[in-house]
Amino acid sequence: IVAFGAAQYETSLQYFGNACGLSPGEADFHSNMGMAQQALGRYESALPCYRQSLQVNPASVVANYNLGNCLHELKLHAEAAASYLRALALDPNLVAAHNNLGNSYLAQGRIAEATAAFRRALELSPGGTVRTLLESPDGLIRDPVVHFDGGRVLFSMRRNIDCPFYTSDPATDP
Repeated sequence: IVAFGAAQYETSLQYFGNACGLSPGEADFHSNMGMAQQALGRYESALPCYRQSLQVNPASVVANYNLGNCLHELKLHAEAAASYLRALALDPNLVAAHNNLGNSYLAQGRIAEATAAFRRALELSPGGTVRTLLESPDGLIRDPVVHFDGGRVLFSMRRNIDCPFYTSDPATDP
């Protein structure tokens, strides 16, 4: 854990691997191994770690949530959404899981469900509010991506039907 906390992920993989070998029935060891793999950007290698952790302890909020994050990074959005839903069944107030569930729904084109998930994340956040960032009655807005912290939205838009699409960030673009 100390090596992981110091961002020494390769070293932490060795320690977590040893721990898993000594205590294969300890769910947290497998989950920690997955977190180290994920921190190194090795999402496919992290998947079996989280799945093993959940096989031992299906009630792990952390393993379900982190599995969802890996699946989302691998663009397996339906599976990611299912994993976030399992995490939320265990902890319905986990703001990040509601937000990431919204991102997974959004990636699947499930706009109404994404909106509901984002609204719930905002309701649970201290001072959370819903506001309209942009209205474009003559244009088109598509492909919104909400940053995992919920504080930033990127999207593609056209000001009107004759203009090309461009990427916009309401925080920096007029």
